Amino acid sequence: VFSQLKVLSLRHCRRLTVCPDFTGMPRIEELNFEGCWALTELHPSIWRLTSLQVLDLRYCFKIIALPSQPSDSKSLKQPLLGRLKVLNLSFCKNLTTCPDFSFVPYIEELDFTRCEKLTELHPSIWNLKRLTRLSLRDCISLEEGFEQVWQLTSLEKLDLSDCNRITSPSRDSRSLNQLLGKLKILHLSYCGNLTLCPNFTGMAHLEKLDVEGCWNLKELDPSIGHLKRLTHLSLEGCISLKELPVEVWQLTSLEELKLTCCSQNIALPSQLKRPMLGKLKALYLFDCPNLTISPNFTSMPHLKKLHFEGCVKLIRLCPSIGHLRSLTHLSLKKCESLKELPKEVWQLTSLEELDLSMCYGISALPSQSKQPMLGKLKVMRLSSCKNLTICPDLTCMPHVEKLDFRHCEKLTELHPSIGHLKSLHHLNLGGCGSLNELPKDAWQSTSLEHLDLRYCCKVATLPSQLGNSGRLKQLLLDGTVITALPESMRQLEQLKHLSLNNCYLLKEIPEWILSCISLEKLEAAKCLRLASLPNALGNLKSLRYLSLSGTAIEELPSSIHSLTQLTHLSIVGCKRLKFLPQLPRSIRSVYAADCCEMEEIADVSEAINLWVLDLTGCQKLVDVPGVEQLRGLRKLKLGGCRSLSDSFKRRVQ
Repeated sequence: VFSQLKVLSLRHCRRLTVCPDFTGMPRIEELNFEGCWALTELHPSIWRLTSLQVLDLRYCFKIIALPSQPSDSKSLKQPLLGRLKVLNLSFCKNLTTCPDFSFVPYIEELDFTRCEKLTELHPSIWNLKRLTRLSLRDCISLEEGFEQVWQLTSLEKLDLSDCNRITSPSRDSRSLNQLLGKLKILHLSYCGNLTLCPNFTGMAHLEKLDVEGCWNLKELDPSIGHLKRLTHLSLEGCISLKELPVEVWQLTSLEELKLTCCSQNIALPSQLKRPMLGKLKALYLFDCPNLTISPNFTSMPHLKKLHFEGCVKLIRLCPSIGHLRSLTHLSLKKCESLKELPKEVWQLTSLEELDLSMCYGISALPSQSKQPMLGKLKVMRLSSCKNLTICPDLTCMPHVEKLDFRHCEKLTELHPSIGHLKSLHHLNLGGCGSLNELPKDAWQSTSLEHLDLRYCCKVATLPSQLGNSGRLKQLLLDGTVITALPESMRQLEQLKHLSLNNCYLLKEIPEWILSCISLEKLEAAKCLRLASLPNALGNLKSLRYLSLSGTAIEELPSSIHSLTQLTHLSIVGCKRLKFLPQLPRSIRSVYAADCCEMEEIADVSEAINLWVLDLTGCQKLVDVPGVEQLRGLRKLKLGGCRSLSDSFKRRVQ
């Protein structure tokens, strides 16, 4: 019936336990059993599939071994699976026996990833002269065979990641010169016992070298300088590596160099004057805690990304950074010992993102030229620069979209030039406790969408020009000492989130708030003097989340029933509230614990979507009418409601 069948896929047939007989399918070219978790073995007739090219057994967890070859197999003129090119046994976690490859001599791709119980490789694997890809990743029980791997003359990609039994690959330069000439990708990441790198002399075509997480690796072989085609080198997490060989500067094709978490590395080696790393685009040096001085950047003129995050002992940047005219991302986050930036940083004409967060030593940015040298800068982060006292002149960065000054505790004012940032959409000043006021010019930016003033505890008034920010979607004013909201805010028709938590001097939410027709989230928890809400609150048809916990409100407007999108209501600790009006059908959670004066609740039977109703500690509450009809209710909390009537108790039993 299936004599002409070429492709058979039984992927994810998770209950398949018995493999079909392939005798009647002589022309099969591709067999896919991926994810057949219950399959324990293949039918022996598989060896008769002389046209088979691809065999995929990924995630066949119960397969222990491939079936034995027929007894007459050695007498055949042609190998049984002579056309097989791809064999995928990855994640066959119970595979213990490696197949004999004498019968499949032309395999090109072989994957044993995560074959955790595989203890040895069949010697015939080293005769696979056409093998281009071999993965032994996570073969944690594999004890030997790593020396012979260098005999695979056609190998282009080799993955030995997480093979902890590897200690030091062969350094026989003669054999390596002859045998690994086609290798392009070598993964040795997380080989925890690897102490020495191989001799790279014979790997002239290597493009990617990954030794990430080899925490016992003490040195790189100087022969690495012969890798003229290497584009990616990752030494991330090589915590025992104390220095790089000077030959690393000979990697003329290198595009990405990762030295993250190389905790012993104190400095990069001295380099040649010529720009030998002329193609380098990304240099990652973050979390190198002993790095004190940045390299000279003259030799890497085309660098685009430069990261020094967590280099806590870095004390200065080389002025040659000004030559990096292609640099788009510069991160000095948590460089705690850095006290100043070289003035050459203003020459980075392609810079798009500058991150100086947690640079505790920086008190000001260097003086700059009036010319807009940072004309492409879009993001500048200065959060937690706790000694920053002066906001930089922003004239030189007219296209900034995001400014982050969070927790700049000593920042007293913003530079008036902030008003000229026509593209600014995100301004974060949360935790700037010394900031007294906001410049009126700040609101000339009509593109502003997010403004965070949380815990700017000296900000007492908001400028009337705030209403000019017609695109504002999120306004966070928690912990400020404002007493009122400016009426110009009625123009904020796109405002979606207004947060007023802990504004303890705020007395009211004005009627004109109803003009903010897009408002979805209104938070006013712990506004201790807030005693009333607009009667027409129900006109906020987009409102989904309302938090009034800890306020002095005495009643909720009955119009709350008209909030057809409202899903969350929090009135915890509203100690003057006596009555909870009818809730909208959309409501899902009501938190009203510790409303100690609440005596009555309107019928809740229409709140058919209610999941959580928390009335803990409502000591005077007598009844919760209609609660027994809420079939979808998941949590009802009534602890401490000691006045509940007997009739209520009978209804809910």
